[in-house]
Amino acid sequence: MAVSSPSRSRPTPDLRVDGVDKITGRAVYAADVELPGLCHGAVARSLWPHARILEVDLSATRDMPGVLTAVSGADLPARLYGRRVRDVPVLARD
Repeated sequence: MAVSSPSRSRPTPDLRVDGVDKITGRAVYAADVELPGLCHGAVARSLWPHARILEVDLSATRDMPGVLTAVSGADLPARLYGRRVRDVPVLARD
C-alpha cells in the first residue's frame, strides 16, 4: 500500500478512488452487466485427464431450450497452440 506522509509523526494511507464502492458492494464489474441479447457460454470439462475420447454426442445439448449451439473439438480446425512448442489443441478431439 502506498503511504503518503504529511508529517513525519504518523503516515496516512492513500485512499483508492474505487475502494468504498468495492467494499460496500456497489462497484459494477463486467460480470454484472446484462445487455439485451447477451449470450452466456459454458464449458464442460472431462472428469478424467488424459482419457481417450471415443465419442462426443452433443445432440441432447443442442436440443435443450435456450441453447444456441454446442461446439466440440471436431467442429474446430486442427490447429495447435503453445508458447514454445505448438502442441495444444483449443479443444480435445476424438
